[in-house]
Amino acid sequence: MRVNGLQSRSIDVMRFAMILLVVVLHAYTSTRSDFSAGDFPVYRLVSFVCSLEIAQTAVPALFFISGFLFFLHPKPYKTKLRKTSKRLIVPYLLWNALILALYFGVEQIPALSKYFSGVNPPVSEYSFVNFLQAFWDSGEWRGGNGTPILHQFWYIRNLILLALLSPAIRLFVRGFGWWGAAALWGVWLATPGQAFLIESLAFFTAGACFSLRHTDFLSMFSRFATTTLLLYIALMTVHMIFRDNGLVPLDRVVFTLGIIVGTNLSVRFVTARERRETPHSIRARNYPGLRGMGFFLFALHDPMLTLLKRIAMKLSGTPSDFSLTVIYILIPLVVIAIAVGLYRLLNRHTPSLLKTLTGR
Repeated sequence: MRVNGLQSRSIDVMRFAMILLVVVLHAYTSTRSDFSAGDFPVYRLVSFVCSLEIAQTAVPALFFISGFLFFLHPKPYKTKLRKTSKRLIVPYLLWNALILALYFGVEQIPALSKYFSGVNPPVSEYSFVNFLQAFWDSGEWRGGNGTPILHQFWYIRNLILLALLSPAIRLFVRGFGWWGAAALWGVWLATPGQAFLIESLAFFTAGACFSLRHTDFLSMFSRFATTTLLLYIALMTVHMIFRDNGLVPLDRVVFTLGIIVGTNLSVRFVTARERRETPHSIRARNYPGLRGMGFFLFALHDPMLTLLKRIAMKLSGTPSDFSLTVIYILIPLVVIAIAVGLYRLLNRHTPSLLKTLTGR
């Protein structure tokens, strides 16, 4: 299946939009252990709806898009692995090393080191094994839910594993097709907790199905946007009621529908906008640049978000509903602005370094 210009641009914009949602997700989770959200009803409602409902669709959607693109063009396994090395493994190692160096530097500055949670040992006390673990799961695999020192890079780590397993995934899709993908989704739905491993495999395989079966998911999802949106709103409301009462039986269902709805809305918005563009304006806009900028934002945002949020909460004094809600909304915008500005600065002065950091 060939991807035309409209589809390619739509996928680029969707991927960037999903990364923005990852920032929204971490706008809550980065400091959730610092205070109880239940004590602040407005902050709790806003952050739970945005971060724990809507933004939870982002990473599964990224796995889906990655699976679709990985199998789109038939190439030898060795060629795929070489590209995986440049696009994923090198940036993965570099960014985790940079974060280790950054944490070590911040630990030497008393005015900043006080903003660490104190849960993890300082980098200055790491053993050789600790350093190795920092590049994989920070020393605690937890059934596949462990993360490297740069927490959000569990997505990159799992993507590397999926690339290595791609021949088996191709055979699985060829043999079982949509039923096989549905079975993996069923296992994911039935798995308690975060279920990083099965989530990664289920959505990557679903994307592979669309690619290997030559099915345009953009057109298919666009047909059901209104229906799935209404269903998602209903299920999200029920899910929040159940969660408030300690019951979350619909959690996985909401997750699954959220992926479809989020992609639906992105497709409808992006494709409608693209059809209004002239050929000249389309050529003038650098859509491929969103890939590098999105990766850079994805890699940089979490440590900066955590530090700036803790500084802002410290400066604002005693937490209140108003101050926490303002900080929740404002700090992610500041982080995105800093990341985009830094990306453009590096792109202008050190483009080779930037290409290495963003997987070319």
